[in-house]
Amino acid sequence: MRRLIHTRLLIDETNEGSIEIFMSLKNLLPLTLLAIVLGAIGAIGFVVQAQSPQEQPKSEREIPKFDLDKYQFGILKKGPNWTPGSTPETQKIQEGHMANINKMARAGKLLAAGPMMNDGDLRGIFIFKAASLEEARTLADEDPAIKSGRLMLELFDWMGPRGIGAKLQSAKQDNRRQCYRD
Repeated sequence: MRRLIHTRLLIDETNEGSIEIFMSLKNLLPLTLLAIVLGAIGAIGFVVQAQSPQEQPKSEREIPKFDLDKYQFGILKKGPNWTPGSTPETQKIQEGHMANINKMARAGKLLAAGPMMNDGDLRGIFIFKAASLEEARTLADEDPAIKSGRLMLELFDWMGPRGIGAKLQSAKQDNRRQCYRD
């Protein structure tokens, strides 16, 4: 079911003119999702103290400085060849999709990926640490789900907290060291 949001924005108090703004809810979802994800990831980097501003030393009341880094943020959506249900062909595409995700992660280019937990048009996200948007696009274009048109990817340059994925990479290295010791 599709709904239309209808809002009227008045230009001035005398009602001499007005502009009507129409936006489909479908167009708002990627931006809403992006805002939620960015807010959640940004919140990871902060520790909020329970003290009131008067109780905090002056240096703690200053605006925090963020240590940001450049990433590429991808939103996976249903593509033109999306079909519901599972067939041997869609299972093969999904297996290739997961293999490509693992390949990009092993190369250190894909820092995070995951599906949406509903059956809407948005299917998942990718967070890349590539040299450019073009490199991230080239990596993603190798994905069988994108090649087949089952999924399509919208990519954005994004500034996020430095070190996304560092803990995961460190854990992988620790696991490798443990394997060599055994």
